[in-house]
This record gives sequence, C-alpha cells and structure tokens, in this order.
Amino acid sequence: MTKAEVFYHVIAHLRAQGVQAKNEIGSCRYRTPEGLKCAAGCLIPDAEYNPEFEGSCWATIASNFPQYKEYRDMITDLQLLHDGCYQGFDSPRFDMAVAVLEEQHLKERR
Repeated sequence: MTKAEVFYHVIAHLRAQGVQAKNEIGSCRYRTPEGLKCAAGCLIPDAEYNPEFEGSCWATIASNFPQYKEYRDMITDLQLLHDGCYQGFDSPRFDMAVAVLEEQHLKERR
C-alpha cells in the first residue's frame, strides 16, 4: 500500500466503525473482543495480530510490520487521532484533524 492508501484506508475504517476500540475500563486497544480495531489495529492482518501488542504504542510494535516502516510517524499520528477522538469519527472536529494530518503527511513539501 502507498502512504496515501494507508492513510485513507485508516480514515475510512474509523468512519465506518464509528467508535473507538476500547476495553471495559476505557483504554484504547488494537483489537477488542467485539471485533473493533483502532487506527493502527486495522492495518494488522489477523494472522499477525498478537494480544501482547495491547498496551504498547505503534512505535514499539512497528518493527513487526516492515511493510509500514516508511509510514511509522503517520500511523502513530493516526493512532493518536483515534485515541483522542472523544466527539466521534463523524464530527467536524475529526474532519479538521484529518485535514491537518492529510496536509502534514500527504502534501508535497515545498
């Protein structure tokens, strides 16, 4: 996947899912027992998911996914967007945050 494909895949996933992937005490998770996935979690193939990833940030587990090596910072930012999105993935605030990340990570630097 290209950088743009990864970005838009994650955003589409979050919008379609509509809620954060959290455990019973409100901590964000890569995967929940109900099948919810966070921004980074939706990029992890089922066969490569390990419950031991839970509680670790993307930068810590990124070495397990060399296909995303070049996108580590962007995926970290998308994970932080997921974790901090308390108003929902259909809110104007989410749309503004997506636009900022899109500008930061996908637009050509001049």
